[in-house]
Amino acid sequence: QVQLESARLSHKYVSGGELVDWQPEVEKPQDDESYCLESDEENDEDDNDFDAEVEETVAKLEENFDAYERVSMELLNLKLAENKTFSECVEAIFGDILRRVGAKEKEPLKFVAGLTKYVKLLNKFVIGFNEMRKAIEVAENYCKSNKGIGFYLVAQLMYKLELVKAEVIIEWFEAKKTSEEEFDVKNVKAMEKFVDWLQQVEEEDDEEDEDDDEEEDEDEEDD
Repeated sequence: QVQLESARLSHKYVSGGELVDWQPEVEKPQDDESYCLESDEENDEDDNDFDAEVEETVAKLEENFDAYERVSMELLNLKLAENKTFSECVEAIFGDILRRVGAKEKEPLKFVAGLTKYVKLLNKFVIGFNEMRKAIEVAENYCKSNKGIGFYLVAQLMYKLELVKAEVIIEWFEAKKTSEEEFDVKNVKAMEKFVDWLQQVEEEDDEEDEDDDEEEDEDEEDD
């Protein structure tokens, strides 16, 4: 009886009474398109899971709006766990808040008043210009789908609550002025006086800054 070493058996097998080499089947690589499609599907699932967890967490505020510190900490931990940017968090959180308030308040002014309850939470995530622009984009998309809520009302509220700076709203206005889309035309017209006022405020602030710089220079010369 012939004894075969295990190392050899791992690469050979008996066929027709003879020991022959084993030829493993090589799987054909998937083409790039199939990989991309699979990756996109996985990303969509991850985004859906993240959005669902955000929704569940934000819902806790409705029980007690004073608990915003705890809720914001949970959302920050979720951000880290899911490796999300602050802009992505703003998109998910603000989007959920808009839908949440919109489901209860159909009248525009009551809708706007309902948003104010969430400002402390939003302030934890709208931390820079990128996040401000994302907040404007989220509000704009929501208002496009919900015609009863004027985007100009939400934008003015966001400025009043210091969620976005004047220059971000002015930037949006300048970008939309030449648009022929009905939504943009309507809101540009509604925002004209408000943006004019914002621009005046910005100019006055710039002049005050220049005056302060001149006074500082004079003080240094006197010293």
